[in-house]
Amino acid sequence: DLRSEDSTVKAVVSTQSTGVYDDESDEHAYPYQYTYTHRHFVGHHNGKPLPPRIFFRLDFSPLTMKFTKVHDSLLVFISRHLALLGGTFAVLKMFYNGAHVAREAKFQ
Repeated sequence: DLRSEDSTVKAVVSTQSTGVYDDESDEHAYPYQYTYTHRHFVGHHNGKPLPPRIFFRLDFSPLTMKFTKVHDSLLVFISRHLALLGGTFAVLKMFYNGAHVAREAKFQ
């Protein structure tokens, strides 16, 4: 079998505003989130298959994801969602009016 293998692990540091607290060891931990991909392929060069190879790649992202807990009041939650809904309707109305004007100009 001339299949090569390619494995990639990508890691991103993620923190919370206070870190992740472990009660038993009395320490804060800063975990990594990661994704893993794996694929099999047959490599070719100039129309001839290459011998099987194995690739392992590890990629650390320089970016950090930070999570914070924020509690907003119910009034803020409702007003944000109503603003989103109103903005959606406003944009749709602009598209509709633009299409109506273009259609009227086409028929005149």
